Amino acid sequence: MFGRMAALLPIISEILPMIMPSSISVTKASDVFPPTLHAAPDPTDEQQNGSPGNSVEKDRTKRPGIKVISRDAVVNKTDKMCASVLIIPPRSSSTIRHNGEQDAIIYAASGNGILLSSPKDDEEPIAIAVPKSNGTKDSKAPKDEEVIIQQPQPVRYPLEKGDFAFIPAWTEHQALNESDTEDTVWIVTRSGSSPVEVHLTDWGGAEVKAEQGPSSSSNLLKKTLFNI
Repeated sequence: MFGRMAALLPIISEILPMIMPSSISVTKASDVFPPTLHAAPDPTDEQQNGSPGNSVEKDRTKRPGIKVISRDAVVNKTDKMCASVLIIPPRSSSTIRHNGEQDAIIYAASGNGILLSSPKDDEEPIAIAVPKSNGTKDSKAPKDEEVIIQQPQPVRYPLEKGDFAFIPAWTEHQALNESDTEDTVWIVTRSGSSPVEVHLTDWGGAEVKAEQGPSSSSNLLKKTLFNI
């Protein structure tokens, strides 16, 4: 009996969408995009892990009033996909993260942004010798050298308006806006009913726990190439 019912399940799952009533769902832009990107963060609007909901990430450059915003657009309408909007203000970036088992497609709706991914596995740290200051103003005076270890850098994928990018499941990545004036807006479609974002302390680092929040670790942006 149970074996026959189990055999019918795939057929039922294909037939139900044909016979069950369904309707189109529309999310208005006014419900997705905040009225201003530079208002003070609302603590009640931030979720720290799992599905981001309408989350606000505090700016990692420590400049007050700037934040990275993730807004749900179409979620929990089907178990196959969902869509959200990522808004990255000038000189800001997201946490380093991956999407768990979900694949993701990014559409660059406006602005110029950089999609970063993990440094390549075959890259090794590089030792660089740089002059050490001798404490004098004499430029001809001999200077000692010190060795600085340069760690492998993330792979950069520039995204202009109209570009697409595919992010496989479990792939570590980070969104970056190097512009001084223009917001970057990405539409993110994921293969699940609601977005999954796992925030990390660094490339290949540990997961940021819920009590920490995505912005608590001082290492979250150590690989972000801001010269400020």
